[in-house]
Amino acid sequence: MIMEVYTSKFNKEKTPVLHSRWLAVSGDKTSANEAIAHFGYPKKTMIRNFNEAFSGMSESIFFDFTNDPYPEKEQPYTGSAKVSISVSPEFSDPAGKELFVLLTTQSIFDGLKLRNDYKNYYSRYVFLPAGTQSVTFRNMHPGTYYLYAFADMNGDKLHLKGDLISSTTDNILVVTENSSASASVIIDMVIP
Repeated sequence: MIMEVYTSKFNKEKTPVLHSRWLAVSGDKTSANEAIAHFGYPKKTMIRNFNEAFSGMSESIFFDFTNDPYPEKEQPYTGSAKVSISVSPEFSDPAGKELFVLLTTQSIFDGLKLRNDYKNYYSRYVFLPAGTQSVTFRNMHPGTYYLYAFADMNGDKLHLKGDLISSTTDNILVVTENSSASASVIIDMVIP
């Protein structure tokens, strides 16, 4: 699936120009099984129709979420997760170093070795300013997630040798419908 978004740059362009392109690739197919069973997918009926969602708007941007065509409160079968983040006392707080929190549908490690297909299991991730102590992920599908955190010591966003990582490879977070889960992650190891 490819999604392309075009913009008129607030009516500055006569013909809309490409704003962004998103290419979906097949990842972890087992992570959808609970939702498929819960809702009895596939169905032949349309649940939501967004054909007119942007009618009358010069730009398809929601500056005001009161006009959101699919408000958060109407989205079924979701929960949230609050993640507390800390850095091991053996490291000085990586002041000014961006943090990265990652939730995956399966472990990205085989023992202590990073799996080659680890990106297939990405579910949610966020880049956070240094010193952030917690983040809440909303509208998550119920299921089991693996939690990881990194401190980007050289600012390249790659999380490689010399950066810091949480060493627990099986830090599991379970999200259930209409509830808020919580978990902690400790950044406590230098990536060798």
